[in-house]
Amino acid sequence: MARPVVLLMGADYYQPGWIEEHWPLLVEWCDVRLARAEEGPERLAEIATADVLVPRRREVDRVALVAAERLRGIVTPGVGVEKVDVAAATELGIVVANSPGNSITVAESTILLVLALAKDLSGWIDVARAGGAPTSSMHGMELQGKTLGLGGFGRIGQRTAGLARAFGMTVLAYDPHVEPGEL
Repeated sequence: MARPVVLLMGADYYQPGWIEEHWPLLVEWCDVRLARAEEGPERLAEIATADVLVPRRREVDRVALVAAERLRGIVTPGVGVEKVDVAAATELGIVVANSPGNSITVAESTILLVLALAKDLSGWIDVARAGGAPTSSMHGMELQGKTLGLGGFGRIGQRTAGLARAFGMTVLAYDPHVEPGEL
């Protein structure tokens, strides 16, 4: 029996050795390929060889789905499936799934970046590299009492809001899919 073909789109994202290091079971059980073509007939030909598609930030429209006669599943490496024509996939019997498990990491990374900006981390690094000592002007601003705006209030937005509130921040959020009372 032939091994299932998993086609990873967005080859520019995957560094040499990354797939083997992070997805060893996938490599053991499947024929993992990187899609090289970004558009045109070459792209459709590559997609047609796949049993499972992992479209990192790449659009998968009805034309691609119809061309992919072997395709049985699409797994987006994140929470969003907005670049996949889910209606067409469903109609063609192709399962679409997402990977929501990294919301904690993304929320923590967001707060990390907010702190780095508020505390001028790059300035501290420059001083340390130059062998200098911090000065009283390097304390940056406090987060308490500041306002954080979020565009989206799904799992990541909600976790980010919780962390920001723990720092005493006010959180404003916009999400067209969430009722105002839920924000």
